[in-house]
Amino acid sequence: MDKADDDGHWVACVLEIDNVFFILVNTYGYNDDHKNRNLLYQMTKVIKELNTNFPTDYILMGGDFNLTPDKWMDRLNSYKNITIQLLGTLSIIII
Repeated sequence: MDKADDDGHWVACVLEIDNVFFILVNTYGYNDDHKNRNLLYQMTKVIKELNTNFPTDYILMGGDFNLTPDKWMDRLNSYKNITIQLLGTLSIIII
């Protein structure tokens, strides 16, 4: 199962290995706050949908979000709230 947005900014797929599902997500974020909010909202919906259909604790996300969770390293502090919302909604930790 795979899904992607029409503009090519993210793709998500489900991989099954030894009867264990993995949800893989790759993204290329916008440089625009409003567009990034919509992008993360869409991705969150899709990840939740995939996790409902393919229950797993393994959600791997990568790519270039064009954001940072650390306000001291970011030039635009408004991005911090978007990242924290995504991480909290999906119970994701940064490693």
